[in-house]
Parts: sequence; structure tokens; C-alpha cells
Amino acid sequence: TIHQETINSFGKMPSSYRLKAGTDRLVYAYFAFEKIFSSADLEKVLLIDTGTFSTIDIVSRDGFEGGVITPGVKLLESSFDSGENLNTPNHEIIQAFEQYPYKDTISTLKNSSWFILESIVIRTLAEQKIDQVFITGGNGEVLKNRLLCLGITSTYDPLFVHRGIYTFYKNEFGQKDLFMK
Repeated sequence: TIHQETINSFGKMPSSYRLKAGTDRLVYAYFAFEKIFSSADLEKVLLIDTGTFSTIDIVSRDGFEGGVITPGVKLLESSFDSGENLNTPNHEIIQAFEQYPYKDTISTLKNSSWFILESIVIRTLAEQKIDQVFITGGNGEVLKNRLLCLGITSTYDPLFVHRGIYTFYKNEFGQKDLFMK
């Protein structure tokens, strides 16, 4: 079991997060801290994991800085089912990018969940000096393409969290018999 011993660090990665963070967030951050910073000239990156919930976290040379957790796109879209008199769309993940403002209720409902997530990313990029955006998770590829339509480049890898687990065990426990390319 991977767990955070203290709130000040996760393995060799410093953490300024005030409480213990979820393991998925920590191993993703650990991977960024250990691998990305050692091989590139980066100071600060934005990590996005979008699935059932979306986490948007910052990792710098100083370690895990924290971020935001929101309901994921599907979870937000399902919340529209509780609204009276809403012409609720089906719950397919919308992949096409539509320009805001949206012109009808269906477009508004289908795009609003993405709009929320995109807005958080845009605000974070505006407030922080982010060198690169990394995305993982079940809706990660769609988010990468939607951000590209907004002029935001990112790197998507569905295995970032798994690579973090591998890197953590290899670096912290000397495990070299794990199989991962």
C-alpha cells in the first residue's frame, strides 16, 4: 500500500499541501517531480487527471503544491437530470468543441461541464507561471483536444498515474523487477 507518511512529503517529494492527499494525486505528482523535472528545464507544471472527478494540481521544483478537485464531466452532466423542465441531453461525452456563447439549451448543457473544467485551467494558467500541462484520465484525450481549440497545448498520456506508481516504487524501494515501458 502506498500512503503519505507526513503532510510535508511523499517519498522524496516535498509537499506544501496541508492535509494528506489522495494516492492517485500523489503518485502523479511524484512522477512529474522525479522524472519530468530531471529530464527537462521546467519550473512548474499543471497536472490534470480527469475521470469521475477531475484534479487539477500544481507541481514545482519545490514539490506538490496542491490544486483543485471538481466533479468529473459525466458527474456534472448527470446533475442536470435533477433540474425541472430541462431538456436534458443524453450523457455521451461531447467531443466536438463549440464556441462560447452557446446558442441553445442542449448545447449549453452539453458544453457547460467542459466549460467549467476549461475555465479552471485557464484561470490557473493566468495566475501561475506554468511551463507545461500534463493530462491523464478517462476524459483526458478529449480535454487535450478541447484545450488545443483554446490555444493551450498539453501532453496527454493515459498511463501517467501508473508511471507514477512505477517510479515511486523504483525510486523509494529500489524495486527494479516491475514491468513497465
